[in-house]
Order: sequence, then C-alpha cells, then structure tokens
Amino acid sequence: MAAPIGSVGASTSWQSHKANVLRVWDIFNRKPGSLPTPFNELAESELCNSEIFEAFANYLMSDYVIGAGVRHAGQRLTRASVVVALRRTGYVA
Repeated sequence: MAAPIGSVGASTSWQSHKANVLRVWDIFNRKPGSLPTPFNELAESELCNSEIFEAFANYLMSDYVIGAGVRHAGQRLTRASVVVALRRTGYVA
C-alpha cells in the first residue's frame, strides 16, 4: 500500500526531487557572486527575495548542464524543466 500523502512530503519521489533541487542549488551557490549559504540555512528575507530566485533561474537557463549518468546528460534544461525546478525550490522553502 502506498504511503499517505501529507504536507511534509514523505513519498520517495518527493524526497528524490527535494534532494535534487538542493543539489542543484548547492552547485549554483558555489558560483562567484552567489550567496555563500546552503538553501536550508537561508533567512526568511532571502527566501522571499525575488532577485535570488531570478539569479537561480538565469543559472538554470544559461549555465546548468544535466550531469552524467542520468537521462539527457550533457544537455541544458528546457524552459518547462526550469519552471518545475523553480516551483520545487519554492516547495522546499
């Protein structure tokens, strides 16, 4: 039987998505000029700052390349994938 859906996001799929969003954020976070703070340690004011997420969106569209060992490795994200990633980032917050 499947696990019940709760507000915490206990499913294996959600945990995988969350981990991936945090992994990509950490890659973005290592770029010069970005915040030197892990995502889960950002202050509320930073989590509500649209400029931070605009910079993250630009990174996803312009610089991020899908890593080796997964489908579409070596390619950039599509616009639709960037939108999904940004939404998931908001859910993680």
